[in-house]
Formats: sequence, structure tokens, C-alpha cells
Amino acid sequence: MAAMCVSPVMPGQKLPINVDNDLTPIASIAGVYNMLVFGKHVPFRTVPELIEHAKKNPGKLSYASAGNGTSQHLAAELFKKMAGVNLLHVPYRGGAPAIQDMIAGNCDMMFGNMPEFLGQIGGGGLIPIAFGSPHVSPLFPNLPLISQYLPGFEVVNWFAVFGSKSLPADLIGLWNKALRAAVAKPDVQKRFVENGMDTVTGSPEELKATIFGDRKKWADVIQAAGIRAD
Repeated sequence: MAAMCVSPVMPGQKLPINVDNDLTPIASIAGVYNMLVFGKHVPFRTVPELIEHAKKNPGKLSYASAGNGTSQHLAAELFKKMAGVNLLHVPYRGGAPAIQDMIAGNCDMMFGNMPEFLGQIGGGGLIPIAFGSPHVSPLFPNLPLISQYLPGFEVVNWFAVFGSKSLPADLIGLWNKALRAAVAKPDVQKRFVENGMDTVTGSPEELKATIFGDRKKWADVIQAAGIRAD
């Protein structure tokens, strides 16, 4: 998602290829569940409480990210925009130091991919609050969706397979069919769930539509927040 939808519209970002002209969309494979987590020092446990506190204390609550322009940063800026709140961005050089600083109580919250949080959630260092993805993970079936409180909030960091430029249509169809069959297998589905991922399949045309829609959404967030690549 980042390479196809964020990098092409990120000011200051230079790509070695033109992703639209040099790649051929074949098939979506998986999406990673987006999750909002709090440090255990944060005194509340719900999205409405977060919004209420942030509105009463603008700029006081902080959110961590793996750096400017990362998916964590963009998800939080989308939340800020939709909730009408002011949160302090604290960018780190990577997700690991961001998570460690949250555990230490130096930063309050983080939006990110569920797999990077699982170990610390299990150990009690981070508190899962809600999913930013379209639906919940079987690993946390009782956790709410952010969209229950902010209708339309949706963050999916997806993965897909692309071919080379001018890939023949028959090969696109062959690979799409084979990939969709592979990810539908029960053992693959099981591994996806265990690793905080969800199956996302479809036609090449549907993948193109996803790229177009996500690129516009993140371009609007980037422009509104004045984000530039490091």
C-alpha cells in the first residue's frame, strides 16, 4: 500500500520507477489489521474517552509513529482530522523504539499494524483499544471498531502481487486465479490469522480501484497535515 498509494503522492519522496507505468496489478493478497493501542499509563480505555480528553486538552496527548509519512503517522492524522482533535506527533526511527517509549510511559498511544503489537499486548505492556481496520480480528473478537465512533474511518495496510510492465492479459488472469486459490487454502488462512493478517483477494480491476481510492484518501491526509518525507 505504501509503495503504490503513499509514496507517489508524498512530497519529497523520490521513487526509482513509475509505479503506474512500470508495474501491472495482478492480485491483492492480504491486509494487516490496523489497531489503536494505549500505554498502560493512560487513564482511559475507550475511543470516546480519548476524543473527549483530547478536545479538553488539545496537544497534550501524544502519539508515536515509526517516522514522518509512515502508515502509523497517516492513520493518526486521519483520526485527528475525522475526530476534530489535536494530538502531538512523536516520530521515532522505527516502530520498535516507538513501542518501547510507550511502554516506558513517555508516549501515550499509537496506531499501527497489529502484528507489531501482539507481543507487548500479551505481556501487558500495551493496551488494545480498537481496530482501525474494516472489521475485527478473530484474535480480539470483542474489541470495537473505530468506525463505530467515527463512521468511515478505515485503515488497511494491504499487500498485493504485481507483474512487470505490459504483462500479457492471459498471464495476468492465470496468476490472479492461482494466487486467489492459494490464499483460500485453510492452512494459509490459519497462518494469516495467527500473524494478524486478513485475506484480501479480488480481480486486477478491483486492485486498481483500491489503489486509486487509497491514493486519493492518503493524498488528502498528507496535504491537510502538511506531511513531507524525511
